[in-house]
Amino acid sequence: MTDANTMSVPNWYWIVAVLAVLWNLFGGFDYFNSVTVNEEYLASFGQEMIDFIKNMPMWAKAAWGIAIFSAIAGSVCLLLRNAWAFKLYVLAFIFMIISFAYQWTADDMPEVEGGTIMSVVVFAGAIFQIWFSRWANGNGWLK
Repeated sequence: MTDANTMSVPNWYWIVAVLAVLWNLFGGFDYFNSVTVNEEYLASFGQEMIDFIKNMPMWAKAAWGIAIFSAIAGSVCLLLRNAWAFKLYVLAFIFMIISFAYQWTADDMPEVEGGTIMSVVVFAGAIFQIWFSRWANGNGWLK
């Protein structure tokens, strides 16, 4: 009987998995530099955004962090062909929505050029990762 341990996956699976890791690691880099208020990193966003991040409530930073690190873990699970990828991506999505809800409703959220587009790209990427992990699991590629 063939199982996920012995079943081969197409070469493009590895490309998608590596791209997912890289994408989410960039999110982790952005999160780390934002919550540690790396002013050199944040300089291009302007002082209003730096002040917004400095004043962000801890629960919002925590939701953002849980979203990022769950997505990174989900991507690592894809590389390891582990079925936990789907659950971790769903967890990341839930906390991403909580984080986005705060950002979209905060009275002091400054306008950032390309911010809306980036939010849509992040949202679409999260949906894709959930779909892909579920699809890969359905194909028997994850254990």
